[in-house]
Amino acid sequence: MRKLSVEPDSVLAAIKQRLLDAFGDNVQQIVLFGSRARGDAAQDSDYDVLLLVRSRAQVSEDRLDDVSYELLDRYGAVVMIFVEEEAVFERPSAEPLFDNIQREGAVL
Repeated sequence: MRKLSVEPDSVLAAIKQRLLDAFGDNVQQIVLFGSRARGDAAQDSDYDVLLLVRSRAQVSEDRLDDVSYELLDRYGAVVMIFVEEEAVFERPSAEPLFDNIQREGAVL
C-alpha cells in the first residue's frame, strides 16, 4: 500500500481521528480504498475505509455505526468501514477485495 497521495480533505482527517478515538491502541492502520483512493471519485462518492486492528473481537459494530453516523451527520459523507485483523489481511488470500486494497489502497 502507499501513503495517501490524493488531496487530503477534512472528511479524511475526521475519519482517521474518529476511528483512533473510538478504537485507540487496537488500531494498526486505516486504509482508504476505492474511487477516493484512486482519485476518480465523484463529489458524492462514498468513502471506503479498511480499519486494520489487532483484535476484531474488540471492535463493536454499534461503535462502528456510531462513527459512520457521526461523519454522515457532520459532513454529509457516507463512510463504509470494513474491519479486519491486520494479521489476516496480510496473509496470502483468495479474497479479491484484499488484493484490490493492497494494490490501490492509501494509508491515512
